[in-house]
Amino acid sequence: MQILEVIAATDVRYTTDVLIVTGWISLLDNTSCILFFASISDYAMLCYEDNETNRAVESLCTFEEIVNFNSFVGTSVILLLNKADTLEYTMRRCYVSSMFPEYTGDNLDAEQVTNFFIKKYLQQYKGQEQDKILPILISSLDVEEVKEALKTIVDVTISGNTSGHVFKMRAPRYIPTLFSRIDASFADLTINSLA
Repeated sequence: MQILEVIAATDVRYTTDVLIVTGWISLLDNTSCILFFASISDYAMLCYEDNETNRAVESLCTFEEIVNFNSFVGTSVILLLNKADTLEYTMRRCYVSSMFPEYTGDNLDAEQVTNFFIKKYLQQYKGQEQDKILPILISSLDVEEVKEALKTIVDVTISGNTSGHVFKMRAPRYIPTLFSRIDASFADLTINSLA
């Protein structure tokens, strides 16, 4: 098994066009599984590269480009939505509907917000086989959750098949002690600058 990391920072990202021109595309032949990491709580933040692009929008665009690339047709995709532990904090600071006007759910309901973002990612896939994409919600601070996710990742990577896998998504756990050390004025400044 070979693992290839493609960096998603916009200043160094290898787009599919660059991969073809530089010949790197041959490294992606016979890809059995794509692991796509995205922060579910970064919808209220801007990309540091340009300080204008919403991080969630950038992530959705990158996901669309990758999952619809010709070389990956039929390839299993595991969508790892990380930072579930910070989602409640972000939801209280910045409503999803203020960043995504199409969101009509409860801005303070983590399950509804999570389902909204999962649906947004799945909508980016233009293929017929929606079951090729397995969303997994994780908090990297929860060791048991990470272990369970890794078992699923290994199984899907070896089998190349997401069907039959249902990752049990637990409700994100908010960890208040993590945020008690954050300067509230800094957090307010960050969120208000996005509005």
